[in-house]
Order: sequence, then C-alpha cells, then structure tokens
Amino acid sequence: MKKDTSFQTTPPSKSTTRASDAFSGLDLKTPAEPTKRLTIRIPKSLHTRIKVGSFHRGKTIADVVRDLLIKEFPDV
Repeated sequence: MKKDTSFQTTPPSKSTTRASDAFSGLDLKTPAEPTKRLTIRIPKSLHTRIKVGSFHRGKTIADVVRDLLIKEFPDV
C-alpha cells in the first residue's frame, strides 16, 4: 500500500508569523545586573488571588511580586 504524501512547494507567505519574529517583537531587555531565583511557599488561596490580580493588571506574577519587593525594600 502506497501512502500519498504531499509537501508544500512554495515558501510560507510573508503574513505568517514565525517564532523568531514573535520574540523579536516582545522588546525583551537584558537585565542590568545578574538575577537570582527566589522560591517561597504560599497558601493556594493567596496564589490564586495573586494570579487573578496579575492577569487583570496585564502583568505576570513575577512582575507583581518584583514590584512589591522593590516598594518594600527601596534602593538606598
């Protein structure tokens, strides 16, 4: 039994977004200094509130927590 396999013979259109194009549009910046990972345990209910609040603000949980820590511990 022979399988009929077809291949696209024309290159993808210019309107097709490629992964590299998507990442280049994010305007990601290299941190000014090295970063460290912070891991904490919090109650599930608090995590849910943070996650929902972050979503409504259009931010990630990491951004919200980072902003709170910067406010609590300002650079002197």
